[in-house]
Amino acid sequence: MVRYGITAPFFVILRLATVQIKMKKRHQQKLILVSIVLFFLWNVPFVTLFDGDTQIFGFPIFYVFIFLSWLFSIVLAYIILKRFYE
Repeated sequence: MVRYGITAPFFVILRLATVQIKMKKRHQQKLILVSIVLFFLWNVPFVTLFDGDTQIFGFPIFYVFIFLSWLFSIVLAYIILKRFYE
């Protein structure tokens, strides 16, 4: 049985970075850096900055922050993998 918690994407990216793929070490480090930045962005001290009544297009700013940062990280990981995969 596989158990993943809230930081599952962090461990998946770490696993991808340690698998023997044809990618240089510095490009693997970029993926690890993306996961570490997400880890700190989604922790309590930073997330509480967006805990308010403000809304964007009818959605609370907290949800907008979470989903936009998630989308940005997916696009960034895709660009890194597409550009630097050898």
